[in-house]
Amino acid sequence: MAVLAAFGTQALLATTPAIPRTVFWWWVGVTGAGVLLAFTGVFESLMRGIADPERIGAVASSYPTFQIDTVRVFVFTLAAVGLCVARLGGRLGGGRWSLLVGALVLLDLWSVERRYIKFEPPARESFAPDAVVRTLQTDSTLYRVLSLNEYHGLENYFMAHHIRSVLGYHGNELHRYDELLGGKNEWRNIGNLNLLRLLAVRYVIVDRPVPDTTVLAPVGSGPFTTVDGQAAYVYRVKAAEPYAYLVHDALQVPDGQTIQVILNAQFDPRRLLLVPAGGGAGATSLPRMPEPIATPVIVRSPRPGRYHFEIAQPLAEPSDLFLAENFDPSWRAAVDGKSAPVLRAQYTLMAVPLPAGARTVELAYVSQAYLQGRAITLAALTLLLGVVVADNVRRRGSAAPAPSDG
Repeated sequence: MAVLAAFGTQALLATTPAIPRTVFWWWVGVTGAGVLLAFTGVFESLMRGIADPERIGAVASSYPTFQIDTVRVFVFTLAAVGLCVARLGGRLGGGRWSLLVGALVLLDLWSVERRYIKFEPPARESFAPDAVVRTLQTDSTLYRVLSLNEYHGLENYFMAHHIRSVLGYHGNELHRYDELLGGKNEWRNIGNLNLLRLLAVRYVIVDRPVPDTTVLAPVGSGPFTTVDGQAAYVYRVKAAEPYAYLVHDALQVPDGQTIQVILNAQFDPRRLLLVPAGGGAGATSLPRMPEPIATPVIVRSPRPGRYHFEIAQPLAEPSDLFLAENFDPSWRAAVDGKSAPVLRAQYTLMAVPLPAGARTVELAYVSQAYLQGRAITLAALTLLLGVVVADNVRRRGSAAPAPSDG
């Protein structure tokens, strides 16, 4: 539609527009017929025929608004046709015609969008740190927060304050992540302790006190007031795991069985990584369950798309660095400056194999698709700019006065 509109606009802006006026009167006739069909009830019958039974009432209640809107469309059509006919008759120059048509389009858009645009206070007020955020910000380590107390209309609230959230997503999260959590918008597994450990959940936010504090420890003495005026209680997960840690061994498990193993209370994610079967990484069987590795992993200066890890002391034997971050093929790893593979582990998260003696790990998100797209875009813009410059040079050359004979 945009391309067709551009063709029509270009034709009308030509020095001698060559568009039959009958085209525009057909336009008036079609929209006028639409008004008649709307007010005789023809469109209502069509809507009732295709609507779900539970939506029939909505058709009846909304139809008067639809009728009024057909009149609005007809009025704007008459105005647009009038401007086009005036342009064809030479009564409007190209510049004036463009300004008037642009103003008419803006007025048309405003007549619709004014019903949908709702102005809110600026972000410094709407997203101002509340008591919950100020409490969480006292913890400078890497972790996730699980908010079961909904921030209505503020799904990005924690992200705006650089706080990682388990459910802080826009509906386009990774499918494996949805499956690990128990299904999109269902999150049946969200209360599983192993899942909280894998995702490095350190704080849970609820809207009422939790009587059993076996797993959770209260933070603060009473309810906090959220930015949208709700009461919230903050709890710390007692068995919270760090965002990154070392695991001794990896075991190949088919994807269809991995989630079931992870959710089993007897499974300890600190002792074993589960990697996809047939991927070439990890053992196919283990004689015994390995012991957890106590050597801490220090995170230095994390930035979006980048991590720098330091192993507190050189590894005595090969191990894996597990990171509570979603796996993507675009992640690149370097161990002590040398390129290393990035594995999908624990179904949707990731790990990096480390040789004995490893001390540092660098992770960076490098999307080749993005880099190629950026290169193509820049090349196209450069070419377009070259065409514009060359065209201007050509126009100036053709407009220059011819040299006189003396």
